[in-house]
Amino acid sequence: MNTCRRFLALASGILLIFFFMALPVLAAEGAEPDPAESTTGLIFRWLNFLIVFGGIAYLIAKYGGAFFRGNAKEIAASIVGS
Repeated sequence: MNTCRRFLALASGILLIFFFMALPVLAAEGAEPDPAESTTGLIFRWLNFLIVFGGIAYLIAKYGGAFFRGNAKEIAASIVGS
């Protein structure tokens, strides 16, 4: 029972220390302007979108046709077989 109380006291002390250490960081975070809201941030967001969208489009173009053709053949074969 005594070790349990010691553990809880230690854990709560550590959490309290982390809480007080995080307060200045959170306070400073609101003081600076968000770099994502600048023109450079807008450009990088669109660039990121284009890279991700291009990668997805490439994968669909490369593997999608064969997948859907094979799926259509399988469905047609099961309809004819029924």
